[in-house]
Amino acid sequence: EQTASLDNIRPVAAVAFPDSVAWSLDSLATGVSATFQFDVAVPPDMPVGLNKLVNRATVRATNEPPSAQSDNTCVDTVYNVVRPPNLRPEIQALPGEVDVTDSVVVRVRLPEGTVRWDLWVIRPDGTVDKTFADGFVNSTVPPPGRWEEVPTLYRPGHLISSRKEEKLIFEVHAYSDFGTEGKAQATVLVHSGNYLVLDRNVYRPLLESPLQIRFKLSYRRVARLDIYDLNGKPVVKLTEDVYQGGWNVYPWNGRDAQGREVGSGVYLVTLRSGEFNAWKKFILVR
Repeated sequence: EQTASLDNIRPVAAVAFPDSVAWSLDSLATGVSATFQFDVAVPPDMPVGLNKLVNRATVRATNEPPSAQSDNTCVDTVYNVVRPPNLRPEIQALPGEVDVTDSVVVRVRLPEGTVRWDLWVIRPDGTVDKTFADGFVNSTVPPPGRWEEVPTLYRPGHLISSRKEEKLIFEVHAYSDFGTEGKAQATVLVHSGNYLVLDRNVYRPLLESPLQIRFKLSYRRVARLDIYDLNGKPVVKLTEDVYQGGWNVYPWNGRDAQGREVGSGVYLVTLRSGEFNAWKKFILVR
């Protein structure tokens, strides 16, 4: 058997058969044969499933007569199985425990083969927010294998249930061109404290908008707000109702229980909710 090197094998422009590759080599000695090896690359965009690949190659020597060229073409059939990518995205939500007023930073790492992705927030009551960071998600597909921080911060704002702490689940979805999907989750524990604050220490009802009484509850429960004068005499019961965990706001317009304008002076606003009691002092000026 004669070995032909790449130096003396050259492709020719005209192929002997459609969709085949033709090669020409220098003359071979009579009665000997040559062996050739061709590497065939599988196209990267093959569809999912079983694919039949037919490779045709024609080789002839310069001293080979036309009558001996009938066996020069080799047809090789290869069956290639293309499986859809197994997408395994990753997600981080930091820090893992926050107050309702804190922000959550979300980071994702998408796998090779991701052409589209989405980011969901699953609330404690089972509802799903599919719009979080939509502007970034719809305009950007992060490079595969690299952690990418979502520029939009997530702020819980309040608690939904009557529990003192809740779990928020952040879920990333990765999609391929083949219709496959992968997802991953990260959990953040959300809690709240108890606070009572006023938006101002001096209230001028004739010149300003109503006094905003802001109060924060550690979980969903009944809260009561009252206004007293400095001598402890009740002025008006503002509210006694169930409020969500986290921040709530109740306005006061400077009137008593009978709807009359109260006079200038020092007043107290009190909050009572479960075992939590608080008060704040302010001045009303007419």
